[in-house]
Parts: sequence; structure tokens; C-alpha cells
Amino acid sequence: MSAIQQQNHLEGSLTFNIYGEVATIPFAVDRVGATATQPTVVNRIPFPANASFPASLSGRWTKNETYNSGYGDNFMGANFSQSLVFLPDGTLSEGGSNASMSGGYYGQSQGNGTGPIDGIGWYAVGNQLYLLIQDSGQWQTAHLGKWYVENNHLLITGTNGEKLLLSR
Repeated sequence: MSAIQQQNHLEGSLTFNIYGEVATIPFAVDRVGATATQPTVVNRIPFPANASFPASLSGRWTKNETYNSGYGDNFMGANFSQSLVFLPDGTLSEGGSNASMSGGYYGQSQGNGTGPIDGIGWYAVGNQLYLLIQDSGQWQTAHLGKWYVENNHLLITGTNGEKLLLSR
């Protein structure tokens, strides 16, 4: 995600890499109470009639990654996390991110989440998970694959067999 803030207005883009297919979605949000400069599309997502929004999928899901390399004076360890919030109405919010590194160099960075993201929604049909993404005024469906939730973990198995594990 990248964005530029100008007073009460934020414009940016959200880039998804879903099993090797990259899609970039531009968005614009305004601070609550500020005058909107663009119409919102959150309430106009064209969900299919058979779409459901299971409570077990709603909430903040985080992808965590840890990297370690070297040893002694050449050791480097890094942790990264990115969160996405599946809202019960089928909208999504960016849930924040965190990066930290230690070893020969050290540092930390974190970003707070945002409100609902215009131009994208989620839904399920049975055990299959989908995104609806607005691109150039048209809605596109992205089939993420089969989903399974257990013990605050979400496993998404892509149509190509690739697995993604998220946690609450």
C-alpha cells in the first residue's frame, strides 16, 4: 500500500499479489467529518446473490514472516507483519503493518490501519473465498481459493494449491 495525504484527503493505491497475479487498485479516503472529494463505492459493491459473510472470517487477519541469516557479528533477524480486516458487511480495511530488524543493523517501523477501502470487497460461497475488485470502473472477481478457520488461524488454499496462513 502506498498513499499521499493532503490535509483531510488521502490518495493511494493498494497492490495485491494473489498467487502470482498482481493487481493495483487506486483509492481515495477522506477524514470522518471532512467533505468528500470523490464518491464512495463501499456501499455499491455488487455482491452475487449467493454471497455470504461468515462470522468466522470477520475480523483482523495477520500474515507474519520471520527471517534469520548469518551468525555472530553477521547475524540479521527480521520480523514483518501485515494485517487486513474482513468487516462483517463484506468490506475490507487495511489493518496496519509492522517491520523490525536486529543484528548488525536495527530498526522498527509500523503503520496504523485505515477505515474501509473503497473499490474492494470480500465474500464466500460455501468454503470458497472471493474478492471483488473495482478496476477502471469495472468489478472483477478474484477467486482466492478454499478457506478454513480453526483456533484463530485462517488457511487459504489457492486454486493452484499454494497455501496462505493468517492468524488473529
